[in-house]
Amino acid sequence: MGKILIIRGGALGDFILTLPTVAAIRQALPSETIIEILGYEPVTSLAKACGLADNARSIEYGPLAGFFHPDAQLDPELGDFFAAFSVIISYLHDPSRVFQTNVSQCSKALFLQGPYRPVETPPLVPAAKQLAEPLEKIGVYLESNWVNLRPKNLPESVNSGISNLVTNAPRVALHPGSGSPRKNWSWESWLELLKGIQRVHPKMELLVTSGEAEMERIEQFYDLLSHSSIPFQPLANQSLAVAAKNIGACDLYLGNDSGISHLAAATGVPAIVLFGPSEPKVWAPQNPRTIILQSPDNSMAGIGSAEVLQKALVLLPK
Repeated sequence: MGKILIIRGGALGDFILTLPTVAAIRQALPSETIIEILGYEPVTSLAKACGLADNARSIEYGPLAGFFHPDAQLDPELGDFFAAFSVIISYLHDPSRVFQTNVSQCSKALFLQGPYRPVETPPLVPAAKQLAEPLEKIGVYLESNWVNLRPKNLPESVNSGISNLVTNAPRVALHPGSGSPRKNWSWESWLELLKGIQRVHPKMELLVTSGEAEMERIEQFYDLLSHSSIPFQPLANQSLAVAAKNIGACDLYLGNDSGISHLAAATGVPAIVLFGPSEPKVWAPQNPRTIILQSPDNSMAGIGSAEVLQKALVLLPK
């Protein structure tokens, strides 16, 4: 089928929910099919590192804005870029189809419009399945609502900065933040949970991940951990591929409803992800080793640390 372009904006979680679509194309079409992604760095590089995409290009390119205006002077270099594809799948917000019309002036590619945002009305359908619906028009059908992200294109010499494990000590990865305060379990609840795990596994090795937007707040959590005598290693400023490699090497991942939780689940590590106001039947990772916990009132405060601890101890190696 030649070359296929997938245009996907959005944050890390949105991108990972689209990767089952990319994987379905990779599996169904001939091996010589080239898949390119137009999206935000660094998430596009993750698809390349895991072998799902052949090429990636940044969506943050000034002349692209002209394609969202009717009767605009279109950038010729971008016009040639779009013309090189036989299929273009776009998830951009384009209610009046201005972008689609402008792209079609440059390219003879089959243009497929995907949902800008999955719907949350009954019947509740996983986001990954909704995002894959455009594929049916080219005879490709989704076989799985999740992907297994194992970075393939990382040098063996990549230094993760993680110390060697103590013999028989479980390694736990924790991402205590998210993109919204409403989705965050309290620092105190995380601390109570970690103390409970430490009582059973005194030599537990804790890795704490954080995003760039959380750097100021995460220092407060580091202070709490230090005063509670829980040893930990902060993991920050790593590429997503390296983060995936490090989290995937753990025995357990704990986190809120966040992009990093989607990344963790996609590595195949046993995971517990806490959901508050979002609808998990739509937005939760579908990976089989992931446990989703949500309180009856859909609040993060309604999730008890005892319940999370019970699930965590079952998942951790004896």
